Amino acid sequence: MLNISLRMRAPSYSFLPALLLALTLGACGPSATDRPLQIFAAASLGEVAEELATAYRQQHSDVAIRLNLAGSNVLARQIEKGASADLFISANTDWIDRLDQQGLLVTDGRAALLANRLVVVAASSSDWSLDRIEALPELDFRFLAMADPEAVPAGIYARQFLESIMLDSGTLWQALSDRLAPAADVRRALAMARADSSVLAIVYHTDAATASDLKILYSVPEDAVVIRYETALVGQGQPHPAARDFFDFLVSPAAEAIYRRFGFLTASR
Repeated sequence: MLNISLRMRAPSYSFLPALLLALTLGACGPSATDRPLQIFAAASLGEVAEELATAYRQQHSDVAIRLNLAGSNVLARQIEKGASADLFISANTDWIDRLDQQGLLVTDGRAALLANRLVVVAASSSDWSLDRIEALPELDFRFLAMADPEAVPAGIYARQFLESIMLDSGTLWQALSDRLAPAADVRRALAMARADSSVLAIVYHTDAATASDLKILYSVPEDAVVIRYETALVGQGQPHPAARDFFDFLVSPAAEAIYRRFGFLTASR
């Protein structure tokens, strides 16, 4: 994956702090430990992570699970600062590598999980159509929302793709530079397009599939930008007794069926 350092003009939309979602499952009944199993997962995995937690607890009712959902960059920095995480599911490998290099992960405790792709979306009520991505600057939209291209995987992937498209006057990224609107994570970018019909967004296909009020204008070819999610066991503090078992569950056929149901592809391991 690319490590990209980007300086860009401040967007018209305010940069909101990342939202952390803590969901505790299994508050009742005996627990295998004094604390819940802490799963830090990329924001784009919200519904999938909840489904995984529910499916796991159907077989392990004594394990309480707490989900922390945010941009992968936010989650990784929380772990760096000592946050109590047992597993981390990142929307790219760079943040996993960064934690690994700092000795914060369990040896032999990481695995490739999922693949995804990017799409450009607009309000379902709009008249826009887009047969060629090169024609995107010609549309009269106000902003193109995306996750923060300096740090959030979905934004980094989007920038990588847009920079790869050459126009007569430069790259597609350069042609759109004055209409880019970064968001704290990919779900925020999706929300911007849902709230304002003059805004387009470049998001994951799996996110667009959950928004009935949006339509896909363009699907980025899967081989144009490689999008891979990884999971890793976090090695800080006292390990949760169920952490390794949940890690194994994430790479099981039962979990893969959940991924496919939400539109994800299974990454090669």
